[in-house]
Amino acid sequence: MPDKPRRKWAMGAARFLVGLAIVSTVFVGAQLSQTAVAAPVSSLKTAVSATVVNVSSKLNVRSGPSLKDKIIGGLRNGTKFTVTGYTSDGWLQIKASGIAKGYVSAQYAKVPVVSVSLSATSGQVGVGLTAQLKASIYPGCATKKTLTWASSNTKVATVSASGVVTGRAVGTATITVRTADGGKTATAKYTVVKASASAAAPSVAVTGVSVTKGEPMMSGRTQQLKATITPANATNKTVSWATSNTGTATVSAAGLVTGKVSGTGKSANVTVSVKTASAGKTASTSFKVYSVQDVQARLNALTCKGADAKALSVDGSFGANSKFATQQFQLAAKLSADGEPGPLTLTALFGSSAPKCAAVSTKPLDLKGFAYKWSGPYVTQDFLNKVLDIAAKLKANPDDIMGVMAAESGINPYVVNSNGGATGLIQFMPSTAVGLGTTTAALLKMTAVQQLDYVYKYLAPYTGKLGTTAAVCVAVLWPAAVGQPDSYVLFSQGSSAYAANTGLDTNKDGKVTVGEVAQRVIEIRARYAVNA
Repeated sequence: MPDKPRRKWAMGAARFLVGLAIVSTVFVGAQLSQTAVAAPVSSLKTAVSATVVNVSSKLNVRSGPSLKDKIIGGLRNGTKFTVTGYTSDGWLQIKASGIAKGYVSAQYAKVPVVSVSLSATSGQVGVGLTAQLKASIYPGCATKKTLTWASSNTKVATVSASGVVTGRAVGTATITVRTADGGKTATAKYTVVKASASAAAPSVAVTGVSVTKGEPMMSGRTQQLKATITPANATNKTVSWATSNTGTATVSAAGLVTGKVSGTGKSANVTVSVKTASAGKTASTSFKVYSVQDVQARLNALTCKGADAKALSVDGSFGANSKFATQQFQLAAKLSADGEPGPLTLTALFGSSAPKCAAVSTKPLDLKGFAYKWSGPYVTQDFLNKVLDIAAKLKANPDDIMGVMAAESGINPYVVNSNGGATGLIQFMPSTAVGLGTTTAALLKMTAVQQLDYVYKYLAPYTGKLGTTAAVCVAVLWPAAVGQPDSYVLFSQGSSAYAANTGLDTNKDGKVTVGEVAQRVIEIRARYAVNA
């Protein structure tokens, strides 16, 4: 338990939903091994105290800053330790009780900000000109590096969110930077002089500004707009953002737009504008923000059903049924079927030639070849037929493949485990997906039937060795144990792997065996009524 997401094997706990009932298990999805290359360690001048966070059992401590280095210990959640260095790819060099020197993943540590400093403690700038201040946080591996900037006298000088000081009038002002973590501060005193007396480089005037084209969006979603100032070497590139109606959408100081409209029939156009602080140049873009209710109503009009095969409730809550109905529309419109109402989907959905969704089949599933009545919103006849085909190629029992998918994801291709990012039908880890020639993001855009191709691709190396429930289970959980007897011990008490999978130790003897892992899948599979 945990290194970084690219770790060789992950044993974190997960909760999965199964079609007939909620089932808790501790399986984590498939993951392929990868070779890790250690990055140089930057030593800290002064060691910093940090804390282990976001682990359910223990954080692995390794002998070096890479996954090829052996595990030399473990730290429980909340444990304090000392950071003595860090690498550019996310490893911390540490000292801890009983560990003189080891390495842990920075993503499972809270490293506080100790101090902040500025590139200058004083400076001079001309009226209408700018100067760049840069802030440096110590240590460089601090977890939260958010900064805020302020001027003691905005009539004399202002400062942007990125530390650009702009002279406004002759006088003096103190610029302060403050860390969000710990409230550490640093200051610089600026003297603003007449431009002719300034030692700064000649000012380059702003001649224009443009903004990226806004796209249709659904309320509650965001999109990032970007302003481009001309010429590229203009002295003052500070801009401000505004929307024509904050009830339809808001925009942040960095150009991030958030849809706000709500209600049936309330979708509306909005214009987002940007204005330069220098020369007052403006640009704008207009687009439509659709309310969730209008999206739901439109899906209903196109006969797109939810996962429960019923029309959607037009309630403004974009949940599983709305996502499922959106996916059905995307399939009809030949779009990427990720269930997310993005720009292309919204354009097609509200277009005059929007296709209707295919009628939901009321014909009972043909379960010939299966011993269980498999069901669920993503269990279609095409899905079952493909599982049968995969099982035949692998020389495996199709019910075993269905059972493992039920244990891993509830046979839901869109389940994402918050602990490590495992995704999809058999909870592919991010590094596993890459090893199979795809990504977890790409998997989420596939239909359940399409994702089965990667289930097969993952299991293909074990063709001919998957004749038992246990073999299919451990092929996903711990492939090294494929072919081992039920008594074979996977994890023993005292190891981080065991701590993360104690729920599989059904007889509480301090060991997790192949047989116990298989039994868990057998129990989940049994929740589906036996096919008469």
